[in-house]
Amino acid sequence: MDIRTFYFEIKKLLPSEQVENVSFRDHLSISLKKYQNLLNELDSSFHPENWDEILRNVDKLSNTIKEVVKRYYLGHQALAFNLLKKQISHVTNVCYILQPHMKWYRMRYIKESKHMNYNEMFHIPLSKRGIVKTERYSFPGYPCLYLGASVYDCWEELQRPSLDMAYISQLENTSQITALDMTMPELEEWMDESGIKRLQWQLPKIPLLIASMVKVKNKDDVFKPEYIIPQLLMEIVLSSPKSKGTKFDGIMYSSVCESKDFDFKLQKRNRFFMCNLAIPVKQPLAGNYCNWLVSMFQITNPTSDELERTKCVYDYPHNHVDSAKDEYQYSVFGQLEKRLSNRKRYPLYTIN
Repeated sequence: MDIRTFYFEIKKLLPSEQVENVSFRDHLSISLKKYQNLLNELDSSFHPENWDEILRNVDKLSNTIKEVVKRYYLGHQALAFNLLKKQISHVTNVCYILQPHMKWYRMRYIKESKHMNYNEMFHIPLSKRGIVKTERYSFPGYPCLYLGASVYDCWEELQRPSLDMAYISQLENTSQITALDMTMPELEEWMDESGIKRLQWQLPKIPLLIASMVKVKNKDDVFKPEYIIPQLLMEIVLSSPKSKGTKFDGIMYSSVCESKDFDFKLQKRNRFFMCNLAIPVKQPLAGNYCNWLVSMFQITNPTSDELERTKCVYDYPHNHVDSAKDEYQYSVFGQLEKRLSNRKRYPLYTIN
């Protein structure tokens, strides 16, 4: 198997969808085994010099992940956390530096039309932490700021709410962010001119992606086993300032909600198009908003598709029926991003 085929076979594992009669633990074991089988099928001409070491590391991380989930099921949550934390310290290529002034988006679905300001688009206030539910990368009662790299990404993550009732704000990070990287890189990021050297950096962490990108089978369940590894990773982020090594601010991860209904080709070649950022509050004991997070971001007032169409129709080329087909900039999502980037209409504010 050549490296290109190998790459796209791995992408088929991310995200994964469970079948009805297979338990989560069995599904996870099957998915990790599929990945190990793919490694054995890669043509030896593409093997880095430390190939045997890569195989050992993948096997060790896979076994650790299965043991972590088993311990969690047994109620040994502290042991599960410590097992994963110890193993993470040996995994390469899990740190990504986000430069200042990157654009992010946050969407809220409001059933009744109302006037909203930027304060209402930030993380859930600490005084209301009782309404914080379990999410993939956060746990009940602990507010977390979830952001998407595109309006389309936010819309898919919220299960496609009515765009008339979906309010969107644009955010910019004011300083550098160090993220635990749980995204699937593009093919070009796997290879240099020889097609080999970067594999030793990419392959060892794939079991973490597999364990973190399982689609939820039973959405109405209170306990979702698909969130075990992601939530433990967030706990590692929260504990990172007290430990040696890299201090993580949050987690950057690929969405599990991408659909084949849309074909925004140019954007989909950029892994950030369907990328999310989850940053937990770091000062959770006083006030309504985390002062640290407030200092990290600026935010616009929200708008919606209905509001923007009422103000002024969107811009389309004269031959948009043909030329704009599947071009993101001419979609509702792209048009909303363009409007929110207009600083005269939508200036950036700092949360009060």
